[in-house]
This record gives sequence, structure tokens and C-alpha cells, in this order.
Amino acid sequence: MDLPEIIASIDREFIFNKRRSLSMGRRYPNVMAAHNIEHILVAGAGRSICGALGIRVFDYAEGPRVWHGAMVGMVWVDPGFRGKGIGRALMEEAERVLKKERLDFGVLWTGIPGFYESCGWHLRDSSLFGEACACAPSGDTVPAIAEPLVPEAVARLERVRSVMESRRVIRKPSDYRVIPLPAVDVLCFWASGAEGEGFALAGESEGEGYLYEIVAPPGLWDGLWTGLMGRFKRLWVNGRAGDPFARWLADRSYAFLQPQNKAMWYRVSRAVPLAPRENWHIPYFDRI
Repeated sequence: MDLPEIIASIDREFIFNKRRSLSMGRRYPNVMAAHNIEHILVAGAGRSICGALGIRVFDYAEGPRVWHGAMVGMVWVDPGFRGKGIGRALMEEAERVLKKERLDFGVLWTGIPGFYESCGWHLRDSSLFGEACACAPSGDTVPAIAEPLVPEAVARLERVRSVMESRRVIRKPSDYRVIPLPAVDVLCFWASGAEGEGFALAGESEGEGYLYEIVAPPGLWDGLWTGLMGRFKRLWVNGRAGDPFARWLADRSYAFLQPQNKAMWYRVSRAVPLAPRENWHIPYFDRI
């Protein structure tokens, strides 16, 4: 089974059946690509694909320590083959891959935690999500302007992240080519001031925005937020529990974010302590 056939099967589930656009191959070139083919697991019946999932290996920085992890996503079983143990077999194979490659942990996101708990995964999520409230932009604030997310901006983005975030997914240039569902484009908002510079990453689709992250000193939040609210007719916000920016939004009634409880973790290495995972967070932009 070749890669285009696998992508077509996954597209039917996640794109066309949900009336979305852009193939998963276009959206996730860091996963659905020939260089990652050993991390695309497929279940077949004869010459037909009846299930699949994708794995993205990545590094997670926690101060000076770097952990080696893997995201599992795009888990799909053809409706005609459900209830036959195919999903469980795919997850068992994914766990074997994680152990074979001597990774530290796995992570995935789901709305059906019971199945993954039965496979040995544990629910622990610090993610928040909600809709921004309508509010008038600050009259004395210069709004950040949206720019296309281009390859030339990657080094600048990573410089800001390395300064501002002690815990973070370490991104490669190819990771910035991702277009998370349901957006059709990704924009970058820049701001600078006496405290330095910062940015916001947001997806866009039909006038609606999806804020993935703001990485900036507090003095720049107002300009970034004003730029975001001025750009989109409706804005959905991803955040993290305990994050000062999430508190800033709530204090000003700009957005009230709710816990998601979708992240599930799989401990591979005994070197991974259980407690720090409560503080680990994978931004929506990085997920599969």
C-alpha cells in the first residue's frame, strides 16, 4: 500500500466526510510524508486499507533536559471493520514502535478516553479552550499586523520561544508548514517593545480565527490581542491552565477558557517522572 492510497483513506475520514478542505498530506507534511513512512501504521484486509494511524516523533525541552516523545494521531478504522479489534491492534503496534525507538513517552488527544485507558494510556490535560468575547480594541494600542507564516520567519520564532518558554516542543522548520484542522492558513502576528518582541500564531478559515499560542512578554499582549480581534470576525482560543496569559484574558473578560481533558500520556521510560507531566503542555499547533 503506497502513501497516496493511505492518505486518501485518511482524508475520507477526517476531511471529505466532514466537508473540510486540504488533504491531511498537505496539512501535516511532518507526518504524512515519505520520510516518515515507518511511522505510518496501516491495517489491511486483502488489498484494502481498513485502519491507520500516524506517529510524529519529537523532542520536548524542560529547562536543560530534553525528553524524547511521540505524538499519536489520525487514528482511524473503516466503519465496516469496527468492533474487530483493529484499533487496539494499531495502538499495540504504536506502543511497540515507541519502545523499540527507546522514546520516553507518548501523547495523544481524544474524546473517547475509555478506549485508550484500556490500552494503558493515562488522562492528564492542562489544555484550555474557548471563544473570545466581543470587545472594542484599545484606542491607544497599536494592533499587531498579521503576516503569512513563511520559512524565513522560523529562526526568529525559535529565538523568541527559546527565551520565553522553558518547557516547549522543539520545532523543526518543517513543523511550521503544518496547517491544523480546521484552518486553511496560518498567520503570524508580531509585536515588539521595550521588553523585547513576541508573536501570536493563529489559523484562519472563512473569517474565523484559531489562536494556537501567544509567546510574548506581558507588555505586548494588548497589541497582539487587539490585532487578533481586529483580524477575525470570530476567534477561538487555545490556552493552558495556570498560564498568565489565560488569567489575563479572564481578568479582562476577553475570554473564559474551559478545561479540555483530551490529552492522554503513555509512559515508556522509567526516567519520566509522573509529576512533571501535570505541567507539560503541547500547543494545539504542534498536535496531530
